[in-house]
Amino acid sequence: GGGAISINGSGVTAGVLMAGNAVDSGGGVIDVIGAASGVNGTGVDLTNAQLVAGAGDVRVFGNAAAGTGVAFAGQSGISTTTGAIGVTGIGATVGLALTGGTLSTDSGHFDLRGRGTGAASDGLVIGAGVDIATNGGGIELSGEGGSGAGVILASGSSVDAGNSLVVIRAGNDGSSDALRIGGSIASSLGVNLRPGGVDANGGLTERVDDEILVGGGSTGFALSGAELALIDSPELIIGSNLHAGAIQVLGGITRNGNLTLQNDGGNGGIDLQGAVNVGGGVLALSSGGDITQSSTGAITAHS
Repeated sequence: GGGAISINGSGVTAGVLMAGNAVDSGGGVIDVIGAASGVNGTGVDLTNAQLVAGAGDVRVFGNAAAGTGVAFAGQSGISTTTGAIGVTGIGATVGLALTGGTLSTDSGHFDLRGRGTGAASDGLVIGAGVDIATNGGGIELSGEGGSGAGVILASGSSVDAGNSLVVIRAGNDGSSDALRIGGSIASSLGVNLRPGGVDANGGLTERVDDEILVGGGSTGFALSGAELALIDSPELIIGSNLHAGAIQVLGGITRNGNLTLQNDGGNGGIDLQGAVNVGGGVLALSSGGDITQSSTGAITAHS
């Protein structure tokens, strides 16, 4: 078996720069931690870098006071077999920017987090052509921005959890769309979309009071019908048992599979102003508040 590898650094333009480098732990854990202090600096720069851990975990944490927390670009790769992959970026412009390369674990867990600390920042950005895949370990994507997005999945990106769960948490200051889905999301188990984010230390947060908009809206936690159509899973849960904010269906949505709208954590309620069609699937409306349905909020479902 291999041994653990730890890489730490701090600097003005980059805390850790691994451009074009490859690290193979032979099965041991790989830890990379970097901090950058300068304007447009990068906490951890993994452009065209390869981190190979065998069966070990890979953990990356980058912080940039005036730039990008973690940059993963070019032909970069992070791979392990049964190990977990955790990448957290805190940055003034972008927390975690995955704009190229592949992240892969055969059966380990993904935990990708981005926090944008600047007024116009993005949290977690997954660019075109980036593939994130596991089969059994689950995938968590969490991001929080300023006036930018909490989480962006660009067109041409893909997230595939195999027979495990996908959880996406997103939040921002409410002035733009917090969750922007342009790439594909797949799971043979289920997908959960919920307001949430990442704090200044990289910890996960739940934004239980944020309003959820489905089938319309362009600010805050808003999901369009086109975005929902990119999700391939037998179960889709929007919200959670902790969520307290209101859920509004503003426009008609159609889905092939079961759908749950859930805000049991408070009395925000669920308001169906648009039609919901899940075909032969099951629609669950689970709320601690009132559930209301307008004349345009027709329901089509097996049950």
